[in-house]
Amino acid sequence: MAAAYGWWSVVALDWLEQGENLLGSAENAALRLPARLPQRAADLRLEGDTVTLTPLDATITMNGDALTGPTVVPAGTQLFVAEGTGPTGTAAAALPPVRVDLTQRADMVGVRVRDPRAAATRDPNSEIAWFLPDPAWRLPARFLAPERDEEVAITNRIGQTSMVKVIGRVAFEVAGEHHELLATQDGKLFINFKDSTNGARNGTHTYPGGRFINIDAPVDGRLTIDFNYAHHPPCAHTPYATCPIPTPSNTLPFAVLAGERSS
Repeated sequence: MAAAYGWWSVVALDWLEQGENLLGSAENAALRLPARLPQRAADLRLEGDTVTLTPLDATITMNGDALTGPTVVPAGTQLFVAEGTGPTGTAAAALPPVRVDLTQRADMVGVRVRDPRAAATRDPNSEIAWFLPDPAWRLPARFLAPERDEEVAITNRIGQTSMVKVIGRVAFEVAGEHHELLATQDGKLFINFKDSTNGARNGTHTYPGGRFINIDAPVDGRLTIDFNYAHHPPCAHTPYATCPIPTPSNTLPFAVLAGERSS
């Protein structure tokens, strides 16, 4: 969260319209940069799903090279905006430059702006809270294989729905009751779940949109689900994320008093 380009550094997420889109700090800029940066940094032209960037009043670098003219920038590109000659000898001046990430969500193309100065003002020690570790929430589990070519519809925070491959289900018991959570894959097994703490205001609440947990792959059909490592999605910490929403089947009927909680 607190890394130079971590989630706390994100200060904007704007979506491009077809045609010209001004990137800069000007009030009329469609793609907003921090106020200290040039008002007209660059033009991003969207034609279909192709983005062409033309530098205007700022030095824009991509892959270490300054762009000198119109350049096609594919989704996933990281652009850096030079600040020019600012104050020296301060901690802020030593921070990395603002980064602009070109991102695509289905048919939408946008830019996410990451400002290390914004991240530097945040304190994870006071702004992120956890339940005390509890070994009772480290549970043995069984891996249940998916049906052939099984997929699940996943909707994200901005209302887009896509089909995602199901890796399997994680089966475990709590208080003698059988439960299963559907898993997709993001390197490890990925589970997006809710429980009765989500949005509660009883002193044990967690983010209303659910929590994530990543699990090592099963060995001989066995694995461990450790809810002490359940954590909030980026959307709990920034309005500029497009997190997936848990599927209805991944709602547990009890309170998981482990992992990350609301401070």
